Amino acid sequence: MKIGVWIERHILIIFLIPLLLTLCAVLLYPLGYSLISSFYKWSIARPFMGKKFIGISQYVKAFKDELFISSVVNTFIFTGIAVSIELTLGIGIALLLAGDFKGKKIFQSVLFIPVVLTPVGVGILWKILLNTDMGLIPYLFSKIGFTGVSFLSNPILAKFAIIIVDVWETTPFVFIMILAALESLPPEPFEAAVIDGASRWQLLQHITFPLIKPIILVILLIRTMDIFRIFDTIYVMTGGGPGSATESVSTYTIRVMFEFFETGYASTLSFIILAIIIVMSLILTKIFKVEYLQTRR
Repeated sequence: MKIGVWIERHILIIFLIPLLLTLCAVLLYPLGYSLISSFYKWSIARPFMGKKFIGISQYVKAFKDELFISSVVNTFIFTGIAVSIELTLGIGIALLLAGDFKGKKIFQSVLFIPVVLTPVGVGILWKILLNTDMGLIPYLFSKIGFTGVSFLSNPILAKFAIIIVDVWETTPFVFIMILAALESLPPEPFEAAVIDGASRWQLLQHITFPLIKPIILVILLIRTMDIFRIFDTIYVMTGGGPGSATESVSTYTIRVMFEFFETGYASTLSFIILAIIIVMSLILTKIFKVEYLQTRR
């Protein structure tokens, strides 16, 4: 076989080789190295002491680690409350803006601003706004009789502050996705339902929501995976405090790695987090597949 013919038949594979090599270098090798490290007890701060193979001992330790369990619970709380609020607000705003009106594009652009801001910048902004001594929000609360409110020092208020910031930052993403789905719906089912005398609520309940349900599940999948890795905003605003009230799985893993220098244990926690995200993703993907097939029927 001539070289030119062989190259022509395998041109796609040839072009994929650089991509595959890059993926191996930046993804597969670090992932494999981290997995191996999770079975060893070692510290990056004491490399001269070497590594000691301890099997799954660190995985057992993780399930007995009260701080890690607390961070997992906190992350599930953040995820459940924040994603629920974001979906509700996103759908509501998208339904309000689904029609055509003057200035719609400008309004959408303004609403989308929080999404393009960096998480660190968002954290700094809200930390200043919530500052007890000079923050705008505590000042406004003092005007209605709530003086000395410390949003970032109170465990319960700090949790809600993190949730509110995440909602403020990512609701526009949900809104844009839902709005795009609404504007892509075919008009025929709605026209037929209106002729049959369907009310606006019946249109929403029996046509709009079933048609956009797959998009909602996709958003749910994306936001669940994303918020489970939240680090920047929490680290800047509270550092995981007060105490461990706002500690997420990501902030705790980073703390184990760079404050306690338990490199092997940090790798273990990372893979437990990865396993949790994979399980949640598979469950949501299964739901998405079932809903999508039902919608297609």
